[in-house]
Amino acid sequence: MLNHTNIFHEKKIQINPQIIEFSNLKEQEKYYEIWEVANFLYVLLCPELSEKYFWEINEFNNFEHFKEWLNRKNYRIFDEEYIEAILLKKKLLKKYEGVSLEDYFDGQIVDIKGTQCYFLETEQGITPIKIDYDLAKQSILNDLKLIKGIGPYKEKKFKSKKMDTIENLISHEKYGKEAFEVLDYFGTKNYAALADWLGKKTTVAKTHPAVITISQFLENQFVFLDIENLGFPDLPIVLIGIGKVRDNKLIIKQFLVREPEEEVAVLHALMNELNEDNVLVTFNGLSFDVPVINVRLEKKDIIGKITHRHYDLLWFSRRAWKGILPNCRLPTIEKEILKLKRKNDIPSYMVPEFYYEYLESNNIGPLIPIIQHNVTDITTLYDLYKVLKDILI
Repeated sequence: MLNHTNIFHEKKIQINPQIIEFSNLKEQEKYYEIWEVANFLYVLLCPELSEKYFWEINEFNNFEHFKEWLNRKNYRIFDEEYIEAILLKKKLLKKYEGVSLEDYFDGQIVDIKGTQCYFLETEQGITPIKIDYDLAKQSILNDLKLIKGIGPYKEKKFKSKKMDTIENLISHEKYGKEAFEVLDYFGTKNYAALADWLGKKTTVAKTHPAVITISQFLENQFVFLDIENLGFPDLPIVLIGIGKVRDNKLIIKQFLVREPEEEVAVLHALMNELNEDNVLVTFNGLSFDVPVINVRLEKKDIIGKITHRHYDLLWFSRRAWKGILPNCRLPTIEKEILKLKRKNDIPSYMVPEFYYEYLESNNIGPLIPIIQHNVTDITTLYDLYKVLKDILI
């Protein structure tokens, strides 16, 4: 980590001028003259600041004084992650100048409903999810509290009479009907209906261990979904990625918006990939990805809506690690739990900035980390599900 306070004093002495005009520095590409002066790089490159903005450098006594000023002006001080991303963008723009999308990516243009988008497919080697179906079934049947009207006290009373499982309740006058329904779901292997039955129970938390236990029976229908958009929920989607397991590999399909009008093709492509039996697995997808998709479908007059069964791993992560981790954001979980360190990645909040740079410069450099970020997000979803399954069941 940078020692901002020390660097501030050191560089302040070296730079010396009373006034720095940032527009001039930017034009001269003298980034490194102020690169380590705390977070002055932010002031240089922040699009919210006027090109005519002047900075009286002697106004600030120390870095804390500088931070206070920025906070009063509502300018966010970002950390090394942001700085590294800015430098990465500059490096990529230089490296891939004149390189076409087709030259770099092994993808193809696809025509859908009279429009086009760019399609990419990659394979990720994975460790298969280990599932003991008999153990999972018995775990469900042993929890009498899943039956409506049975709480901890009644469960204890039933078990004292050797009525240990839901199967033992079939002949019960009050609880027999629902007990039979549960057994019938297992007998007919109608696991989707079993998941729906549990999902409708207001007495069972959405992150109850039984929920993720039942999810294992649907794992061959999983679609790991992640989108990239331009920030706010009602703004356009620029990339949709989905992952499906096949032959011990995670097959990731990505649909890229090369130009704004191609969003229609990307939305159609997603709807073509999904069927009613699919089960979505996301991270914060119930609050973000799916609502954004549905808003964009409606805005583009595309018939259809995402209403699939859905496991949002953010919810389960909070059950597993709330109070243990500093927060349950995906980067934190990757670092602390999955021990994953991304390389040449950008934070999600910088996707819009990189994408706009791609559009304005017609340079594919800023697109590369967006696409890789999406691939990594989907791979992480698979790995995170495995960990949560083992922890919560």
